Amino acid sequence: MFKNNQLTSDDHYEHRTRVEDCVNGLHEYSGALGILASLVTEIEEYAVYYAGILVAKDVESDEWHAAVIEYETKRTALIDAISDARWMVKSILEDPVFPESTKDLLRGHFNIDEKLSVKYETVRTAGEAILLGQAKLEELDSEWVLPDDLVTRIENALAAFVAARTTADTEKLEKLNAMDVIYEARENGHRLLRKVYRWVIANWGDDDERLFAFGFVPKSAIWTEGDPEPGAPEWPVHPEAADFAANYLGEGFVELVYSKVTGAVKARLRRRLVDGVADWEIVFDGLPMGGEEHLPFRERDVPPGKWEYEFVSYNEAVEPSEPAYATVIVPEEIPA
Repeated sequence: MFKNNQLTSDDHYEHRTRVEDCVNGLHEYSGALGILASLVTEIEEYAVYYAGILVAKDVESDEWHAAVIEYETKRTALIDAISDARWMVKSILEDPVFPESTKDLLRGHFNIDEKLSVKYETVRTAGEAILLGQAKLEELDSEWVLPDDLVTRIENALAAFVAARTTADTEKLEKLNAMDVIYEARENGHRLLRKVYRWVIANWGDDDERLFAFGFVPKSAIWTEGDPEPGAPEWPVHPEAADFAANYLGEGFVELVYSKVTGAVKARLRRRLVDGVADWEIVFDGLPMGGEEHLPFRERDVPPGKWEYEFVSYNEAVEPSEPAYATVIVPEEIPA
């Protein structure tokens, strides 16, 4: 049983249950209530559709999590191979047997003192640097080069690492797209549930126990903690577009400034490259918008390029505002 009638507080699975309950209630009472057959059909079709896209979302989420695990496994393998190569180079540099000319070549082509983090670009660049250094040593007919089996190991690990990242990025995008489908569908689902609720309470009032059969809660049975929550899903104020701006602060930080929006309870922020990849990336989705003041949102480690940001706010019925847009340029060389 639900605690209240706040439709937007339901998670995606609770929403499915509430819709299924509503369909069952319509099957039992639509004749007595005189509910339009077209409305019954519409919510029946929505229940089937929503259940299907929820399964699809779960599949995409599982595939993304599996891709992330595979990516982390490939990253570990590449880091291990790079570490082995760096250890060998460092051993040669510390060995008095080898001449300084050989050591100078190694110092010039293997940056073994560079910190190796887990960031994708850092790991990929480090792997490529080992291979480029090896090629240069061979070209200069160096007295010492890395063993062939280790070079092959790095080549294979690097290729697998890059491929795993591509797969993970693809799966993430598919998961986000599936989430967008869910959010868009729920806007329609909330609209249908509100129609049924209003029809029912117009006939029976808002405290009839038969509301339970539709997935709703009678007024006297609404669960409260502290301040009472409103029982009826009211038709909220439709939010307007926010005043919105994006500013580059340096060192990879972008500041997003947005205004207070009347009727808005949460917001979504997306971004995409103006030149190059055109797909939207979610920055945040569901950020609360209550209160009188709104501090700027700061995003860190934004990659170089010209970025377009889209800000959309939602009211309690998950009805979106008109989107607001802002662009910002993050330079290639981030100042120290």
